[in-house]
Amino acid sequence: MVYALSDNNLLIKITLQRKIDMDFGVSMYVIGYKKARDFASLPKLHISIGINGLKVTDKKLPISSKPVVLSHQGSDILLKVPMNMLGEPDYLLVAARTNIKDLSFDHTAWRVLEVEK
Repeated sequence: MVYALSDNNLLIKITLQRKIDMDFGVSMYVIGYKKARDFASLPKLHISIGINGLKVTDKKLPISSKPVVLSHQGSDILLKVPMNMLGEPDYLLVAARTNIKDLSFDHTAWRVLEVEK
């Protein structure tokens, strides 16, 4: 996975070895951390990508996925997540996994990314 910050948006690129279908999907976890705020009050996004499109939850509660932009280029998935959805954090904790039906197939380690302002 590749991460970048552009125009106050977090850009995430995920390269897949197979296409998303009825059984295969991707889950992305993006959690903000800000020194000046209580961690529990910050958003904790779970972004699910499947055959039916995009679903976003914050602390397991559904929220509008409209601000998150999903696009495809060949075997790459590109996500654009506005930083204000993450509480304008100082750091991001990110991880992803692929799943087949309800079984986790592959996953990344958690990464801590410093947001340079």
